[in-house]
Amino acid sequence: MRMTLRGSPPDDILAAIEAAGFQASTSPEVVLHWLGDEAPEPGAVVLFSSIDRLEEVLASGAIEVVLALTPRAVLLHLTRWRRQQSSHQRTRSERRSMEQKVRSLKQLKAELLQTSPLPILASNRVGKIVIFNQAAAALLGYSSDYACSQMHVSDIYANPTDARRVLVEIRCASRGHIHGFAIRIRARSGEQIPIFLSATEVLSDQGESAYTIGILSDRRPELALRSRLDAASKQVILSEQRASGVTTTRIAIHELNQPLTALMGSIELMDMRSDLADEVRTRLNSMYDQLDRMAEIVRGLGGEISSQESS
Repeated sequence: MRMTLRGSPPDDILAAIEAAGFQASTSPEVVLHWLGDEAPEPGAVVLFSSIDRLEEVLASGAIEVVLALTPRAVLLHLTRWRRQQSSHQRTRSERRSMEQKVRSLKQLKAELLQTSPLPILASNRVGKIVIFNQAAAALLGYSSDYACSQMHVSDIYANPTDARRVLVEIRCASRGHIHGFAIRIRARSGEQIPIFLSATEVLSDQGESAYTIGILSDRRPELALRSRLDAASKQVILSEQRASGVTTTRIAIHELNQPLTALMGSIELMDMRSDLADEVRTRLNSMYDQLDRMAEIVRGLGGEISSQESS
């Protein structure tokens, strides 16, 4: 241990001081004061050989008092005191290191909470919000300071009684936490937002409820995507139905064209006969006109189908 020595102790006492592990230094950890005619130095390790000065030394504010009757007594006393100080110093250093680690861990947890892309909030046992990270502020529209100073956890739910329902669900869960619990919350704007909630209850050392912490997952993108997929599925089904209808119509047109063509051809052949009565020829021409009209309608249906397919 580094020390500064005041006074002039005998050589055997000086040797005992050095044997106890003390070395003179310009940057001392302790002052050793060999008491002579002067007053004992406050805050020093005071060594004295006269028992008559004990009361004076004890009243001086010395950090340690050594009655130097023999060199060995000085050696044993200073060795024990130095070891005690080293132990205390290690303990203080370990305590400071532990406190620093705890502070660093708390800071890390705080940074993780604030930088998480997922909204996170926590409330104490009476429902007062104590954690409201930046993602939660962005989702709900309240500032973190306002939420933690003015809001109760029931204020964030679309139905205020849902706060109690969530707590019941947590306590009834087999492991004390819930995941993917579908519920609605209310933003500052009044909008009701569908979310999935993952939550648990933090207990104190006595096993009592201390905090409830929840992680929110906004379902609006998922629901919007699902809506678009449903609309696309319906559009595909309608397209398939239209395609099926077009195919059926095309088959019907083909089936109609064949007999129409055959009938019109037969009438044309009959009309070419010279032995037909005028009344029969007139009826054949009327029948041909009606069949031609039907053929025109069928051709019109075919044109509509081609137009639909091109669009």
